[in-house]
Parts: sequence; structure tokens; C-alpha cells
Amino acid sequence: MSVTFSKVQGYVTIRDGNKDRRVSFQSLQPAFTGTAVLPVIICIPSLGDLCEECECYAREPRGHRVMIVDHRGLGESDVEFTSYAAHYCGSDVVALIKQEIPLNQKVVIIGNSMGGAAAVWVASELPRQVDGIVLLDAFVRDHPFPFGMQTLLSFLCSDFIGPMFWPS
Repeated sequence: MSVTFSKVQGYVTIRDGNKDRRVSFQSLQPAFTGTAVLPVIICIPSLGDLCEECECYAREPRGHRVMIVDHRGLGESDVEFTSYAAHYCGSDVVALIKQEIPLNQKVVIIGNSMGGAAAVWVASELPRQVDGIVLLDAFVRDHPFPFGMQTLLSFLCSDFIGPMFWPS
């Protein structure tokens, strides 16, 4: 049985320093609704991937609303953020939950890679609303990088070279 969804593009406004920035998300609402209140499923893709990476998760959860977040600087999100770390991605998802989902509505978060680190952060910030997390190939702790790796990653994600590696 195929489930049809209506897809809505939305934005959450995030305060970044002294400027407002937008983080985009897609909301996939099932064509039918039951009487039970089901958790909203929020998907956070891996770094460098767009909302479309997670659309496959929306095919199976019958009756659930599925929301997929674009990372800062990717997809339809603004690119001029001052930081792109996992906990900032998590704070974007917290803002999404607070702005788009009622307080009494539970959420389940699916996080892939860096999205998993953000999912854990969100669960720690909103423990009463997050009903569960699913981690896919996630890294969820800070550990020291091998010599030179932090410099290499900073260079690859810089404004100068980053757009060549992370086109959106």
C-alpha cells in the first residue's frame, strides 16, 4: 500500500549573533489521519546532505507527520551562519519543535551521522517532549582529532573552499 503525503516547505528563524537567519525544513503530512495522536518524526540528515536524503523515512510511518531539517548552509537554509557545529544544528531543531509542534505532542528524532549528535542534544534539551531517538551511524561524543585533522576540516568547511565540497 502506498502512502501519499502533502509536502510543505517551511522555515524557522534563528537568531545568529545580531542577525536573523532561516533554517529550512520540509513537513510531510499523511493524506489520512487517525484518531490517535502519533509522535511527529523529525529527521536530521548527515552533514552535507539535504532533506531529500531522509524522504525515504516518510514512506513507512503510516499516520505520522514527518519533518526533515536542512542543515545550516544547505538546501534552502541560509548560508551566512557563524557556526555549523552539531549542537547548533540541535538548537535549530529545538527552535523548530518549539515553533511548529504543540507542547503536548511527542516527537521521535532520527539522526544520521552528525544529525545523530544533534538528535542527542535535542533529547537532552527537551526530555519531556522527545519520546525517542534513532541514531544511524552517529557520532555523539567529542574526542581529540589526529594531528592536523581539525585544521583540515576547518579548511574544507571554510567559506573559501567549502562550497566546492558541500554544494546545495
